Amino acid sequence: MAASGTAASFAIALHGGAGVISRKCVNDPVRYLRELGAIVAAARDLALSGTATAADVAERAVALLEDCELFNAGKGAVFTHEGTHEMEASIMDGRTGRAGCSSMLSTPRHPISVARLVMNKTSHVLLAGPSAEALAAREGLEIMKPSWFDTNARRAQLEHAIKECRVVQDHCTYAAEELKSYPLHSDVLSGSGADLPRLAEASAEGVIAKDSYGGGGNTVGCVVMLGGDVAAATSTGGRTNKMSGRIGDSPIIGAGTFARNSTCAVSGTGNGEDFQRQCVAHDISALMEYKGLDVESACKTAVSKLPDNCGGVIAVDAIGHLVMVFNSKGMFRAACNSDGLCCVGIWHQLWQY
Repeated sequence: MAASGTAASFAIALHGGAGVISRKCVNDPVRYLRELGAIVAAARDLALSGTATAADVAERAVALLEDCELFNAGKGAVFTHEGTHEMEASIMDGRTGRAGCSSMLSTPRHPISVARLVMNKTSHVLLAGPSAEALAAREGLEIMKPSWFDTNARRAQLEHAIKECRVVQDHCTYAAEELKSYPLHSDVLSGSGADLPRLAEASAEGVIAKDSYGGGGNTVGCVVMLGGDVAAATSTGGRTNKMSGRIGDSPIIGAGTFARNSTCAVSGTGNGEDFQRQCVAHDISALMEYKGLDVESACKTAVSKLPDNCGGVIAVDAIGHLVMVFNSKGMFRAACNSDGLCCVGIWHQLWQY
């Protein structure tokens, strides 16, 4: 159970986006991997504290991802066509079944914490725009000027996307690569991961050379199992050059986020329209509940139904089986557990952190 005062078994996975993650853009992959490793380690430390719930850990991990400008959430969120930010997030507690979502945000530093407020402080599931921002301010969340979320890299992406008259999923998407198909990739994690190569001994060239494929982050998310309870959280800035008012899957329970103790916790990343059409996160849970699939098989089944190069999911069940699946070129990801596992990856290779 949560917040017991003693350390419990745990398993945590997080992602920083999936899609056309090209080596043309990730010129320092070790930096991305180290950021992911530091964030998953911070989540691990909170889980070990004995004072946190699964939802606490998921919220904290996503808030840290929102503060890292490498990823498309919070600081470093992409721009709409109008040159503004419209951020969104969701969180779900698998023990209680409660959920909270926020959308159309431009000033709260941590959209995921706004979603948590909706879950804990209101009778609603989704709040958007001025009402959500007023709730955040009233409850004392940190409020920033909209320009605080800007980065030069995201501005350049917007200019490039407008020039090409395209709405793009990743901060560095090449049209020719979007048309390619990539085989389904699945990481199924248990044990300590002692057989993985060590990131501390890798160079940028080594990371690229080690992988079977060869950006920047898209949606971010985290799934947690802590003492048998699961939770999921997801946050994003959306898609570069999107229409103002567009809402993706990240703040939609059952599409980009879902958690239920009897099945699993799921956070998705990729083309939000496809995740909404197929209710991917809930589909994974339903495949486990009604068809009796394990979490790996359920994730593979759901992701295999998505269009080629669409994205991926991370998931964990109530006994700590971690799965990270994607049908795209890569997915920024990290995982850790109470057996000593702590790993990170971008393309197919995982590294010890």
